[in-house]
Amino acid sequence: PLREDPREAYTLSSLYKQLNARVLKSQNDGPGAIVIEGDAQVIQTHKTVLIVDEDDVNLRLITRFLERTEFRVVSCSSVEEALERLNRLAVDVIISELNLAKLDGFALKQKLNAEAGYASIPFIIASHNKNERTLTRAYELNVDAVLQKPLYLEEVHGLIKRFTRGRQR
Repeated sequence: PLREDPREAYTLSSLYKQLNARVLKSQNDGPGAIVIEGDAQVIQTHKTVLIVDEDDVNLRLITRFLERTEFRVVSCSSVEEALERLNRLAVDVIISELNLAKLDGFALKQKLNAEAGYASIPFIIASHNKNERTLTRAYELNVDAVLQKPLYLEEVHGLIKRFTRGRQR
């Protein structure tokens, strides 16, 4: 039922207010979110992956692949945009290109590590330059995986499934 209080009469104003609250809640939680009884309880049906990459081809390829499986994908092209999205959205895994224009993927992970709520989000770095220096820096920042580009989409899918299995937000 739409009424929060069974004694409340169905009025256009009360229905509008309740529906508007549900719409706002679902917009914030995104596709795959089911709102039950007002905005008190939300069931997430899909895990959310945030992808940070300046290359539109890579973004579209990974997004299409993951959306065809069981994941919701949010993409952005900069660290600043990623941080903004994280403030508005619950994310289960982050995949970031290492070499970004202003701040790189390591700078993003470093900023996330400074925030208690974000430090535990599984973080994957993708780069054309996977080498000893990259791996050392990644492990210093507690990056969960470093992938060499071009990516094997099944490897990406498997890592995301492993990192999200049983994960609570």
